[in-house]
Amino acid sequence: MRIDIMGGAPPYIIRYRKNGIVQANITNYFSGTNINLGVLPVGSYTYEIFEIRDNCGNIFNTAPLPLSATFTVYQKPVANAGSDVGVCNTLITNLNALPSVGTGTWTQVSGPGVITFNPGINSPNVSATASDYGTYVVRWTEVNGICISTSDITVSYERLADAGSPQNLCGTLSAVLSANSPASGTGTWSKVSGPGTVSFTPNASTPGATATFSDYGTYVLKWTITNGIFCSTSSNVTITLEKAADAGADQHLCGTLSTVLAGNAPAIGTGAWLLVSGPGSVNFTPGASAPMLLQRLHSFEPMFSDGK
Repeated sequence: MRIDIMGGAPPYIIRYRKNGIVQANITNYFSGTNINLGVLPVGSYTYEIFEIRDNCGNIFNTAPLPLSATFTVYQKPVANAGSDVGVCNTLITNLNALPSVGTGTWTQVSGPGVITFNPGINSPNVSATASDYGTYVVRWTEVNGICISTSDITVSYERLADAGSPQNLCGTLSAVLSANSPASGTGTWSKVSGPGTVSFTPNASTPGATATFSDYGTYVLKWTITNGIFCSTSSNVTITLEKAADAGADQHLCGTLSTVLAGNAPAIGTGAWLLVSGPGSVNFTPGASAPMLLQRLHSFEPMFSDGK
């Protein structure tokens, strides 16, 4: 607070009331300088200057006196939106601000969709429902008079992990995977079971990674989506890898009607010998499903099936 005084001989003596009560005089005052009111508690104040006396004893007690000023000292709010929140397989979570003073309001700062706050934006404890999975920033703002304080937190909504559909492949040791992408967290491929090792290209965090296996057989792979420190979900997919059929080398025999075949053994499915061409019939011993057996000489081929 300051007073602009015209006339008289400075310095001046100021007589005033605070909220109707006469206070100690302000002495040695010079026109236009600020008056230090000290530390005032929260509340409303009216200051009224009713007399000004100059250094010669002249008194100014006519118009525009008395001079008055009214103002309010507000408590400064300290907004606290609470801790960051993360959830999995849901688009609803609870937010819990810690109110201090004044009126609080929830707003959305950023995010891939829209968040609604129930029961209302002015409630410190709300249910926040997002329209889409992803990472959002929300803000709790407290206003008390002219004083404002804000606090932001991150809210992460992560979708349910999906490793994709099972695959049945023949004659290859690699498979292109098709998991879903994380919305806000990270995904990781891992091996659950299988006869060999698995490597993931370009890395185990790629939903559509190429999985390369060391051996044929049945593998179970797991896709895990983790939403920070908050939660995780996982999904398994079965990859079945069958060998390509190999009937062995051609054979040229004399003076015999039987031979031992050398087909390769299936990794997981079943094999069967079939007659393709020849002048007579063929018998397979002990049976047509044995990769190595004795038979009468003809042209034939093996066929593998993984039973799917």
